[in-house]
Amino acid sequence: MRQQDSDDRRKRVTERARHLWLEAGSPPTGPDAYRDLASELIAIEEAGASALEPVRDPGPFGEPVEESAPVANLGEFPTIVDEGEQTYPPAPPARTPPE
Repeated sequence: MRQQDSDDRRKRVTERARHLWLEAGSPPTGPDAYRDLASELIAIEEAGASALEPVRDPGPFGEPVEESAPVANLGEFPTIVDEGEQTYPPAPPARTPPE
């Protein structure tokens, strides 16, 4: 993100926080208490256009189809059989204490 974009966003967040603070009746906490909410609202607005993009290439029943590349990288997961059927090397015979 460029510096100017960052400054513009910071100004928008400050203005939105002040607007939210005034809507709330100007409580003594000040507009800084509304910064997080203002930042969240602006992020939702910015992402709004991407949330409205149509789903590409729906599957045979209309559901979106995941690409197979992420699924192929999941690796191998242990199963119950893997945990209980391990073989261990034989233990050395127990020593008897000297008398």
